[in-house]
Amino acid sequence: MTAEVALLNRAAVALAADSATTVTYWEGGQRRVRFFKGANKIFNISDQHPVGMMIYDAGSLEGMPWEVISKAYRTARGHVPRSKLGEYADDLFDFIQSEGHIFPREYQENQLISRVVDSFMRVSYVIRVTDEDKKTVKEEDRPEKDTRKI
Repeated sequence: MTAEVALLNRAAVALAADSATTVTYWEGGQRRVRFFKGANKIFNISDQHPVGMMIYDAGSLEGMPWEVISKAYRTARGHVPRSKLGEYADDLFDFIQSEGHIFPREYQENQLISRVVDSFMRVSYVIRVTDEDKKTVKEEDRPEKDTRKI
């Protein structure tokens, strides 16, 4: 769970976030969860102005950490001033879509394969857990069939 705070007044916004993060992954067909205490969730995206972004929930976009994406954006476009904060967000999304070096074709294909495998593992996990739940019900615990005729 992430805790984030943004304090706003007429002159500025102050951003704050906790540093704990949870990572879920598959290992040997088993779902694993790990907790980390030192994740960065706030990133500066401009070299010239105090403009930042704060992430929530997903620490990455298609497997690429937001920290890497924000640094690449800041290096490529962070020196260009914008007149409104929304323009920074629009430009960041444009950068993600148009810059081929962040998500090269081969990387995109590997991510697609990884997502398909991950989806398969999740479905098989749910099916296996459901089947195990059915097997644990004892015969005497099962309700008797109602054979009365209406």
